[in-house]
Amino acid sequence: MADKCQSCRRAPIEITECLNDPDDPFQVCTGCYRRLMTHSLRPGEWYNLSSVHGCFNELLSDACYDGKDGTALDPAEEVVDADLFPCPTLHEVSSSPERLLTYILTINHFRVERTAYTWNIPDELVSAMQRHPPDILLSVFAERLKDHHES
Repeated sequence: MADKCQSCRRAPIEITECLNDPDDPFQVCTGCYRRLMTHSLRPGEWYNLSSVHGCFNELLSDACYDGKDGTALDPAEEVVDADLFPCPTLHEVSSSPERLLTYILTINHFRVERTAYTWNIPDELVSAMQRHPPDILLSVFAERLKDHHES
């Protein structure tokens, strides 16, 4: 998938730009770049980019998108065909340890308690993880850390 847009995962990469982190450039098609810059990504596009760059990236943060479902909060352009590009659901990812880990790491689980942020994994995510053997989850997590360290 290295030659496909990180956002739509369909079109070829047309733009590689270091928008926040020089070591982690966005690699997107022209349409997704425009939507990224106008905060009008479709939920699935937001999810795909957040799974690569993190949902706390300034361009993908909860100031611009709902961190649970990727809905654009105040887009500068109309979000077109959002329903055709949904975020995956827990039900859709729960059977795959790899996809479940991506989901857990991508969806915003922070909440504000008074003046502090806390990370909270809801019970349904814990239950989904418990359906997989611990050694498989550990292997998936270790592989993800290895991949992240090598990139």
